[in-house]
Amino acid sequence: MQLQLPKKTYVHKINTAVKVRKWQQNPAALKIMEKIEDWDFDVFGMANLCGNYMLAVVFCSISERRGLLQHFGLNIDTVCNFWIQVAQEYKKNPYHNHMHGVDVLTNTNYYLKSKIFEGLAELDILACLVSAACHDVGHPGNNNPFEINLESELAVRYNDISVLENMHAAKTWEILKRQGCDFLEGHCLSLHFQKTQE
Repeated sequence: MQLQLPKKTYVHKINTAVKVRKWQQNPAALKIMEKIEDWDFDVFGMANLCGNYMLAVVFCSISERRGLLQHFGLNIDTVCNFWIQVAQEYKKNPYHNHMHGVDVLTNTNYYLKSKIFEGLAELDILACLVSAACHDVGHPGNNNPFEINLESELAVRYNDISVLENMHAAKTWEILKRQGCDFLEGHCLSLHFQKTQE
């Protein structure tokens, strides 16, 4: 009898960081990215241009402007792999899709510039940005009462308590733990996030 190992999810063989860097240097993308710090950032224009790379391109651009990648010494390849996987896990429904994740990410970044958030630690900023972009990952396109009334697998798994919210958080951690996606691995950040989760 042969031992059956669980299937692992592997990231693409293509170097995603190279593709993300190319999009960051694309003239049309650069024009849109001029407003990445503004309220009226053109999410739809960026989506039409970059497709599933948009989440990685926008997150990396915001993080570089804020100095987060450098501050934490994050591996750009792993960061990009994570965001490509997140984008792929967003379902293609009319509202709760990866464009919505980018919209909330850029709006959160905009609000984090407010006076009330002055002095916020880099770790807290990173947590806010990651949470914003992942807050609806895997969303099926309906709401908690629907899941609960249907007695869906998700509702049962999360005991009818914040069903979708728990699923989004769990899906984010699941992606983070995939091979080549754990940008927290080997950093003191990993321990901090684990303590926060408890």
